[in-house]
Amino acid sequence: MQYFCGVQLCLRKIKDKNLVSEWRSCLGNHLNIPQLQSALIRHWQPHMEQTHVTMMDATCFESYMRYPTAVKLLWESIVKVYAVMQQKKSRLKLRSTRSNYDKHQRLYRQYQRSRKKAKRKEKKLCKQLLKYLLRLRQGLEELQHKHQYKYTTKDQTLLSTIQAVYEQQH
Repeated sequence: MQYFCGVQLCLRKIKDKNLVSEWRSCLGNHLNIPQLQSALIRHWQPHMEQTHVTMMDATCFESYMRYPTAVKLLWESIVKVYAVMQQKKSRLKLRSTRSNYDKHQRLYRQYQRSRKKAKRKEKKLCKQLLKYLLRLRQGLEELQHKHQYKYTTKDQTLLSTIQAVYEQQH
């Protein structure tokens, strides 16, 4: 409380900024969660009406979900297609692709760094990324037809998802 609220008790200020984190880790190491849950269930059982339903507050879970923008989806698709293409070329002992991957990566990073993302710039970048994604996919298809290799099921599902992303954004 002293650390978060800035309130000083006993005229001393807490100097350890990791104190709360240490408490959490200590509790996590020493707390028996199943035993705690059974005790809570025994206590609250008489007050519960619908015990067959599980409801949880989503605010207590950590979530690593991001807001999916068109630019992010297209860029992640490009990264995955490019990785599959490079992997196939290295297995076939062919030279790596001379595409403009670095140029597009630089354009994407410049856009992501900008604080105010103008619609005009977003539209322009989406158009460039769509064009580049199409070129990469065509190159991958050419490579597949030329060397007659099979995709793994993981690659097939990945490429079909990327195809759906491309169609939606196009």
